[in-house]
Amino acid sequence: MTNAAPPLSRLRRLLGVMRRLGIDIAPWLEGQRARMNRPMAARIEAEVAVLRRAQQEESERIHVALDTMRAAVEAGRDASDAPHAGRFAAVEAMLAAHAAALDGLAAERTRSAEALGRIARLEQQAAAQDVVAMALARQALAKPPEIGRDAETVPAISVIMAVRDRADIVAHAIRSVQAQDGVAWELVIVDDGSSDGTVAAIEAMLTDPRISLLRQPRAGAPAARNAGLAAARAPLIAYLDSDNAMLAGFLAGTAAAFADDPTLEAGYGLLVAEEAHHAASALLWHPFERATLAEGNFIDINTYVHRRGLIEYGGGFDETLTRLADWDMVLRHSAIANVQRLPLPAVAYRTRRSDRISRTEPFGPNLFKIRRKQQRAAMPPRVLYALWHYPQITESYIETEIRAMQSLGVTIEVWSQSDVAAAYPPAARLHRGSLADAITAFGPDLVHVHWLARRLNTPQSSRPPACP
Repeated sequence: MTNAAPPLSRLRRLLGVMRRLGIDIAPWLEGQRARMNRPMAARIEAEVAVLRRAQQEESERIHVALDTMRAAVEAGRDASDAPHAGRFAAVEAMLAAHAAALDGLAAERTRSAEALGRIARLEQQAAAQDVVAMALARQALAKPPEIGRDAETVPAISVIMAVRDRADIVAHAIRSVQAQDGVAWELVIVDDGSSDGTVAAIEAMLTDPRISLLRQPRAGAPAARNAGLAAARAPLIAYLDSDNAMLAGFLAGTAAAFADDPTLEAGYGLLVAEEAHHAASALLWHPFERATLAEGNFIDINTYVHRRGLIEYGGGFDETLTRLADWDMVLRHSAIANVQRLPLPAVAYRTRRSDRISRTEPFGPNLFKIRRKQQRAAMPPRVLYALWHYPQITESYIETEIRAMQSLGVTIEVWSQSDVAAAYPPAARLHRGSLADAITAFGPDLVHVHWLARRLNTPQSSRPPACP
């Protein structure tokens, strides 16, 4: 026995709450419509299958008849049987009628194929629509956030939010994080040189001790996110742009997924756009395929969660990119980590604002930089050895290691902090001065530091965020 549908008045109140929260109700309504249409779609699919079989049988029967009649017509013509000319004309007319019928059947088959395609797309999105509808309803009816949680507790997830000049909407994004329950979280907001009332809007919400605000001169979204990563305390990292809203249950669901699978290093949930945006759909939840990801991004940063350690050996955001920096980072992570699609609604995604990075920053130059990285990744790596003193005759093992790497095709250059007393011709190009200058001059894929103490003393500021 199924439950009766809610009264119209209750439904209207629910939709009103959702509108006041700024949640687009179109995906929710589409989910309801998809569930109602599913039984009808199944019946249509069965009827179409029967129709296609009947069409195929009829087509074969008509083809046999046509072939027989054509043979009879040709035989009659060869015999020049004038008295039967009228019969031949009648048969030819019948042939024309059957040919027209075949054309009609072909058109029916085309329409049937289109119907089956629509049904297939409906079925593919049905599960996602169900999840979205429930998440939006939970978001609309969520209880007010609890203020005063223990700020000293180490959170399970750090949410990084970079923001610039979003005074009108940033509070809505923050409230969507405050509505997350079932897991300890922190929200690290980095203001990237706002010139409007954004900072004041954020400061009004800092009574929640789980929220912190960092401020920096304008440096771009990648730099702001890297600053947030440096300040984050949790073992898991999530992201939210200041014009979007996190859907209810996302943080608790991702924390559970990572706890259940220790091999999971990164995951992504379902994106719900306010209008058809990705491949003519309002939903983005593509199965994980590394080759497909290399062609174009389907893992939006707002749906992406990863273990903190992945930044250490996969790198953070490339600050030379003004756009597509999230795709660039996910590409690097997915090349070395276990990435999985998670059955969780992640974010309500806005597409209509004119101040979005995808509308204000150029696509082509940033795509070129990423493609150039991909080409270099297919070649042997460029490694910069960061050493205390080189070349040092008493430490020939380093020279042996460098030559062994070179024999494998690796391009090696060396930065030495100190001069040496017994110098000899080095096996690789040598850099003096600062490590940062050597990195800039060489552009390595990897910085290899000998001795743990030297690694610990190497300032993070000297290492490009995208370089492990």
